Amino acid sequence: LGGLPNLTQQIQIGHGIWQSLNNEVKRQKLDKIAPLLENTEWPWSWPDQYLRTQEISHIEKAEIAAAILVNCSEATLFHNLYTVTEPRVGLKNKQRGFAAYERPGELMGSAPLGHPQAIDLYIDAIKEYVKQENICYLELRGSPHKYATDPIHWLKYFEQQLKDEICQFRFIWIIDRRQNNAATIVNQAVEYRGNNENPFLVGLDLAGDEGV
Repeated sequence: LGGLPNLTQQIQIGHGIWQSLNNEVKRQKLDKIAPLLENTEWPWSWPDQYLRTQEISHIEKAEIAAAILVNCSEATLFHNLYTVTEPRVGLKNKQRGFAAYERPGELMGSAPLGHPQAIDLYIDAIKEYVKQENICYLELRGSPHKYATDPIHWLKYFEQQLKDEICQFRFIWIIDRRQNNAATIVNQAVEYRGNNENPFLVGLDLAGDEGV
C-alpha cells in the first residue's frame, strides 16, 4: 500500500495533507524540519529524529511527513530515500543491512497514512494504477495499527472507500516481527475478518528484519 504511489504521486499526497493544515501548524512543522531543509544530504538517523519519536501522534507524524514531501525538492527526496540505499541487493552484508530496504518506506507508507486526508488520496492512486494496468483483482498489504490508534476503524473506512465496480480489492495485514504487541494485533485482525464468507481481510504477513 505504501509503495504503490510513485514519488511524484507521494508528493501530491503530501500536498493534499499540507493544504488541509492551518498556517500555525504549517509554521510549527517547518520549524521542526528546518535542519533537513538546509541540507541536501540528510543524516541516516533523520527518521528517528522526525518520524519515530514516541511523543508524536499518528496525525502529527503525517503532518511532518507532508512538510518534508512538500518543502524538499524531488531530487533531494529521491537521493535520501533511494540513492543512499543503492545497491539494494545483498543487504545482509551491507553497512546498513535491512534498514536500507526499509528506508524508502519512511515517507511512502505509514507516516502519511496516519492522516485522514491521505486515505482518499491513496485510494485515488490505487484506482489510477489498476485502471492503467487493467487489473481486476488486487491484494494490498498494509499496517493499520501504524496508521491509527483505532486500526479497526481505519480499516473499515479504507474498505468502504476502496470499493470499486471493476476491480475486486483484498487486504493483507502486515505485522512487524519486532513489535511487542503482535498478539494483540493478530486478535484485532481476526476480529475484523470475523465469519464473513467474502472477507476484505484475507491474510496476515509477518515482516521485518529476521535478524533482530
